[in-house]
Amino acid sequence: MDEKSRSQPHIGLRFGLHVCGFLLGLLLWLGGVCAAAEFVEDFEDVSSGETSWYWQFDKQKCRLIEHRRVDQAHKGQGAEFLNFEAADEGTLVELRHSLPATQVLLGETHLSVWVRCQQPGCQLSLRLVLPNEIDPTTGKTALMIPLEGDTYTDEEGRWQQLTCRTTKRAVLKTIGWARNYYEKTEIDTEGMYVDRAYLTAKSLAGPVKFLIDDMRLGPRVRPPTIIPVDHREDASATATPAKFHLDQLTIEGKPTFLRILPYHNEDPAELARLRFNTAWIPDFANVAVLKKLRAQGLWMIAIPPQAIGPDGEMYDARTANLAPFSKDTEGILAWYLGTGIPAADKSLITNWIETLRGADRKYNRPFMGDVAGLELSYSRLFKMLGVSRNVLHTSLNFREYREALMAKRHAARPGSFCWTWIETEPAPELDGWRVAAGWHPVVVEPEQIRLQLYAALQAGNRGVGFMKSSDLNEERPGGLERKLVVQLLNMELDLIEPWLATATLRSTVPVKISQRKQQLRQGNLFGGSAEARRRKDELLRARTDDLRQKPRLKKELEAAVLETVDGNLLILPAWLEEGAQFVPGRLGGENVRMTVPGVSATAVAFEITTTGVHSLDGRTRRVAGGLEITLQKFDQTAMVLLTSNPRLKMELDRKVYAMAPESAAISLRLAETKLERVRAIDRELVELGYPQGDGLGNIRKCESSLRSAREALRLKDFNGARILSGEAMQALRILQRGHWNDAVRNLSSPTSSLHTLCFQTLPDHWDMMARFGSKISVGDNLLRSGDFEDLDTMIAEGWQHKQRESSGIQANAELAPRPSPGGGQYSLRLAALPLDAERIPLLVPEPPVTVTTPPLTVQSGQLIHIRGQIRIRRDITGSADGVMFYDSLAGPAQGLRWKSTNGWQRFEMFREATHSGSMTLTLSLTGMGDVLIDQLQVIAVTPSRSIGGFRGEKHYDPRHILTVPVNRRRVQGMAKPQGRERMNERYDSRRNDARQR
Repeated sequence: MDEKSRSQPHIGLRFGLHVCGFLLGLLLWLGGVCAAAEFVEDFEDVSSGETSWYWQFDKQKCRLIEHRRVDQAHKGQGAEFLNFEAADEGTLVELRHSLPATQVLLGETHLSVWVRCQQPGCQLSLRLVLPNEIDPTTGKTALMIPLEGDTYTDEEGRWQQLTCRTTKRAVLKTIGWARNYYEKTEIDTEGMYVDRAYLTAKSLAGPVKFLIDDMRLGPRVRPPTIIPVDHREDASATATPAKFHLDQLTIEGKPTFLRILPYHNEDPAELARLRFNTAWIPDFANVAVLKKLRAQGLWMIAIPPQAIGPDGEMYDARTANLAPFSKDTEGILAWYLGTGIPAADKSLITNWIETLRGADRKYNRPFMGDVAGLELSYSRLFKMLGVSRNVLHTSLNFREYREALMAKRHAARPGSFCWTWIETEPAPELDGWRVAAGWHPVVVEPEQIRLQLYAALQAGNRGVGFMKSSDLNEERPGGLERKLVVQLLNMELDLIEPWLATATLRSTVPVKISQRKQQLRQGNLFGGSAEARRRKDELLRARTDDLRQKPRLKKELEAAVLETVDGNLLILPAWLEEGAQFVPGRLGGENVRMTVPGVSATAVAFEITTTGVHSLDGRTRRVAGGLEITLQKFDQTAMVLLTSNPRLKMELDRKVYAMAPESAAISLRLAETKLERVRAIDRELVELGYPQGDGLGNIRKCESSLRSAREALRLKDFNGARILSGEAMQALRILQRGHWNDAVRNLSSPTSSLHTLCFQTLPDHWDMMARFGSKISVGDNLLRSGDFEDLDTMIAEGWQHKQRESSGIQANAELAPRPSPGGGQYSLRLAALPLDAERIPLLVPEPPVTVTTPPLTVQSGQLIHIRGQIRIRRDITGSADGVMFYDSLAGPAQGLRWKSTNGWQRFEMFREATHSGSMTLTLSLTGMGDVLIDQLQVIAVTPSRSIGGFRGEKHYDPRHILTVPVNRRRVQGMAKPQGRERMNERYDSRRNDARQR
């Protein structure tokens, strides 16, 4: 056989192999095409009665009426129909449908379904399964996260196609959320697939109907690995009811705004009536308390146990275990790890949390804590981050308080759930020694609780706690007022909770307000009698106060604009008045105007109150920049809703109708209770010789408004009763603010005197100033080195200097060789400056530098006059407190604060020593800046008479306090004002005992 003949079989073999390869490739391609076909569910089988969608909701708040296949299809012969009835607005209804496991092909895999619903807001999503990740909540393989799709928007209830696409942007966004939520640096997405469809809706009250048809998923590609997920259904039965989507909290599927109250053995039914939803209990193991509170629908937060060794130290989480928590603790929503947690405790908190994770594996409850620094680090540990700070009776005003809360929230991780404590009573360290000394107790005004709450809402917080240290029903001055105003505020929160829990803070807008002006008639100006001249001076002082306030209004009066997921806008204006942290003023006016940008052309405005939902039709108009809204009357705060959904108005009307009678009655009782307290202190001030010219007129106006409010309540005009009660409160605030303005007019700061911190303590202020007498600036300087001219003298006397290492900041304290205002050559300089001008810290967690004087000896009963001069050469940033100056007698809260000065500025403080001992002064730079201080003097005065000895003796006119003595007279044995009601027997008796001593 020749060579050519031998090669023919090989050629035929090669040809055959090529053909076989082609056919095999064709078969594989056809198989791939078949594998990548769409999954289709057309719901055509109407006659069998079978359904394929499953549902989940809170059975106490929603019930299923009907679920079947019907012939009302979008396409073909059938569709699936579900009919629910929800008891409350915001009830979460979740529908789910199993899908064949389908590998995610970025940009290709997509789900579509046709939906018809009677209300907008229903959202389609896919369950994304990550087979190579461990779920931290169960400890088992396969992490499952939602991939969100389209939202149903048709307001007419017509068919709409919803889709959920696995685009690269959508998947990366979902993975990014999972990294933040589960605190993972990396997530393995290899082999990810989808296996379930969801339709979720936050319902209005009433019937909720769904029609679903023509569902398609494709291209269908089988994933390489499929993980059984039955364990997820079992785990959900015992997992915590608290779920988070970034900074949004749902409890049992309902969007929730936390309203926390520390529990001090109050009746749980009363707390539920006051509309709290969470109680902070002292003992997590008290099963009886847990059951009583939960029976009233309240959730609980509790301080968890610690693994403590014999030495009192906490065991290392790697070597210690706690016993698993029992079923009795199911009512505990979250573990609360402390209030005001300092930055230094981070490692301790981390270890505590790791110990608790093992004991709470069954419920996997979130951790929460209120922190005082390191917000970014703590937000990685706490799902619910407390960002509180004190504002009442301090030199921090409410606007600065709001900005401080916003700064702390922004310092945390993006998407962190933030909440804050609201002060409802004076700090124990402020009030306790006042009562022991025989002074008036500090009282928190009900308006101050309201302003704190709205400042917290404007800062974007998702929850609040009303801090207290004893029973809510404890008899104390202002105690009943606190209880009543908290109940009113909880009613307001209840009305707008669905939006507060989910809306995003978009911006703040300025608010303009019209106020009545003081009328100065000619007769007032040129009257010849002493009474006429006194009245003229009072009117001029009131006019001066109004003129000073006018340029501040732009900063004080602002409205927060919150935008909901369905496009509604919630507007929250609040008057954060300068000085209201001490004594609130009028805080009201007429024709309030604000312009809101980005309002839909179909949106309608409503003012929401606890006694009515009032249409603002006719009070809105389109202007350059947005929609201008006008409120006819404004009192402290307001709530305005802009919506295109008429059903929301109907739902609000239903809620308001139920609460209006109670709200009106509470408003009236609050005003009546405050009148008793204010009238008693006003009488004391009149007896001391410091009346208000229009004081009696304000009292009479208050009484007249209350009579009208009672009549309106009798006639069931609940809205009128509430408004008239508010006008009565406003008249009292004008009187209180007038007294306070006179007391602080010539002080460098309201905290310069311990007795100008609130209206209730003003009689003690005038008593103290009378005991100072002409000796106010006479005496030796107890602080010899306060001129800062000799460093050796300062060292010898025992000055203390403390610097803290802070990342990116260089701090220093020194004697600066610069001309001082007193003629010396040196001043004390405190400086903290950023090391890198391009990377300036937003918040400084701890004061970079602090200087403290040596101890100064003072005797019981002595009056202390502290004065000096300060100059800030570089404005303080990174801290709401700026530079602080305080004494050890009153503490930091009652210190002076500055962020900037215009050259050298004088300051002073007046203190009383309630016991013999030593005192120190502290200058603390809490942020970044450059400060000089000089001419620091401490003068101790020993009065000839004790506390209360000058009652009724007026030494100084309020316009010229400390400088011009007038009307020097002595009233011996002055009795208490006739008719004064004893606000609290315990406080009065302790004050009298102290005076006798």
